[in-house]
This record gives sequence, C-alpha cells and structure tokens, in this order.
Amino acid sequence: MTTPALKRLLGTAALALALAACKNDSTGSDDDETGDLSFTYSGAISGQFNASGEFDRNNTSQAEFGVAVVEEGEVVLLAADQVQANRADVFIMSVPASERTTTCAPNSPVANCTIFGFFAVGFTGPNDPEPDAQYGGYEGTVQITELTKDRVRGTFSLRLEDDTGRSAVEARSGSFDLPIVPASQISASRSPLTAASLNRVMSRR
Repeated sequence: MTTPALKRLLGTAALALALAACKNDSTGSDDDETGDLSFTYSGAISGQFNASGEFDRNNTSQAEFGVAVVEEGEVVLLAADQVQANRADVFIMSVPASERTTTCAPNSPVANCTIFGFFAVGFTGPNDPEPDAQYGGYEGTVQITELTKDRVRGTFSLRLEDDTGRSAVEARSGSFDLPIVPASQISASRSPLTAASLNRVMSRR
C-alpha cells in the first residue's frame, strides 16, 4: 500500500524529524489547534510516547506537536515527542478516513491491509544519518471514533517491526485527538533521510 498520501508521508517524516529535533519554543497555542497522540510500547524497546502541541509549519523551533491530514480517503496522523533537549521520537500512521474500526490481522496479505504505522526513536537532528531505531508495519487495529472537517479522534494498537523483521515493538493503549490541517501546510521535504528509512521498512511487507 503506497498511496499518494503515503508517498507524501515519506517526505513529510523528514520535515517532522527536523522540526522535532530543534529546541522547543514555548509560545503557547489555541487549545483547538493542539494535537495529542500517545501510546505505550514494549518488545525490542519499551517506553511511552506522549506528543502534545500545535503544528506550525513556519516555526522551526517547534519540538512537539500532533496533526492530521485527510486526503484521497485516508487520514495521515503525524506526531513528534521531544524526549530530551535535542532528541525526539516521531510516529506516523495512515488509516482509512471514516468513523469505523479497521483491523489488519497477522499474516494478512499487504494488499488487504489499509493501516500503516511508522515509529522512529531517538532522532537527534537533520544531519543525523539515522534514528536510533525505527519500526514499521500494517498489523493492528485502529478505531476512528470521531472524524469532522476539523478534527480526528480515536484509538489504536499496532505491531511494528524493524527492516530485518527480527525485532519488533507492540504499541498499545494508543489514542489520538488531532486537528486536521490542509495537506498544503505539510510540504514534502526532499531530504532522503526518512524516505529511505520508511522505504526499507515498507519493502519487506
């Protein structure tokens, strides 16, 4: 599943990582524009992902945010969690844009799966050749409980693997409450960093 929205996602991730790795600028934001996305993860690595903040394409000091884009029948969720002053984790997920539960069972054919998740851990800056770890996959369940023109809310659980398929993490108790912005506000970066990372993970599926 490499849809137009997901192709844009490949470039968007590099932008997100670059923004997330910068020093935070606590300028405040309208609560209606603030996005929240969180989950716990265990397996090859364990911890918590908690991203909360307003996405601002023009604010290069932004360190933490959550946002969504709806395009061509898909919702693409994008969130960055600043874990240290110069380190961030990034999570991206694509799912059908409708108020329903979507499930991709283990060993399902990729062509039958309409979920994709990607998790990059320990990114330190735009010149960093790779995050510390990165995982992607289609297996799991996503429930969109509310979808309006301005916002998307729901829950999820996913199994994500590294590009070798020998290391995996389970993302559990996931939830999101994100503002929806026009796709034009998230322009694709030409940096090859995360596009290559995502493509490696996806190529196994």
